[in-house]
Amino acid sequence: MITTMREILPTTLNGDDAGRLLCGFNVFGYEEALAVVQAAEALGAPTLLMVNRALAAHMSPSIIGPMLHSLAQQAHVPIGVHLDHAYDITIIQQALDSGFTSVMYDGSQLPLSENIRNTQRVSELTKAAGASLEGEVGTVPYSDLGEGHPQFTDPDQAGKFARETGVDALALSVGNIHRLEQKGQVDIDFDRLQEIENRTEIPLVIHGASGLSDSDLMQLCQTHVAKINVGTQLRQAYTLALKEYLRTHPQDFDPLRLRSATIPRVQMAAESILKICNWNELK
Repeated sequence: MITTMREILPTTLNGDDAGRLLCGFNVFGYEEALAVVQAAEALGAPTLLMVNRALAAHMSPSIIGPMLHSLAQQAHVPIGVHLDHAYDITIIQQALDSGFTSVMYDGSQLPLSENIRNTQRVSELTKAAGASLEGEVGTVPYSDLGEGHPQFTDPDQAGKFARETGVDALALSVGNIHRLEQKGQVDIDFDRLQEIENRTEIPLVIHGASGLSDSDLMQLCQTHVAKINVGTQLRQAYTLALKEYLRTHPQDFDPLRLRSATIPRVQMAAESILKICNWNELK
């Protein structure tokens, strides 16, 4: 069933869902999206299908959006369709017109006043569309792009941003990094996270969860962090499954069989992450 991010953030769910994290999974096509939906259904876990900035540049949200919306609509658990790291308001409006139920406006590279002003403008668009909005304060670097040290989220700036923009969720930089290939490669600054919690009253978001250790993920379940973003682990699972199939079926050239062979491995990876985030039983 299709839903918005706001409706499935753990802070808005019933008491039985306390201590869980909403998982947003970056997907790059039908097979990965289907695998994530099947994992969510297997564990009874509300989930987000997310389109990151690379896919949005490769394929228009007006093309991918209806497909993901249809998959979410047919699912037996609440599924949202989320545009991640959007900078262009034209693209955001296109996504909202194409079935996306939440967007993230990323003004983290801008001065705080400009980030707030732009986010307020996007908020008007999402409210008109009945969609949810995520913002960001502080910068989370991309490891594969050779970006430098992160600009950690300033707790006072986070509080000001949350109060003045009315976003549904706030993404933070507290040691997390995008696209790390192994678990446990970063250390979360839980003291800084606590300071941010003391100044905000909205659900918080951690990007780059693939690089976190399982113990850090479990500790995040006890904080105001309500959502994590995962991408690299699914891409690794997809590629390993595809390589394995080609190795054992070197003569096969049928794209449907090749892509379909990746679904079980990606579903397994998604289920593993959901279980760490305390989605470990079917309701």
